[in-house]
Amino acid sequence: LFVKFMQGKANSFTVAFYRALVEIPIAILLIYAENRENGRCMKASDFCGPSSARGWLMVRGGMGGAAVLCFFYAIQNMSLP
Repeated sequence: LFVKFMQGKANSFTVAFYRALVEIPIAILLIYAENRENGRCMKASDFCGPSSARGWLMVRGGMGGAAVLCFFYAIQNMSLP
């Protein structure tokens, strides 16, 4: 609903950017909270995943970002009754 409301005021790239701007800090806080409960210490490399899978994780992130952009673009340009 918010994406459709922003039609003409902001393009789908801007909406996706601000969505990520809100989403990423919340995800980081949840990761730290979970690790604090379990008594584990976070290292900087834990956020990037295992070194053998980092390439595939980058591909997955890129495809997910493209999917969000396409979804927001479709909602903004689709005629709804």
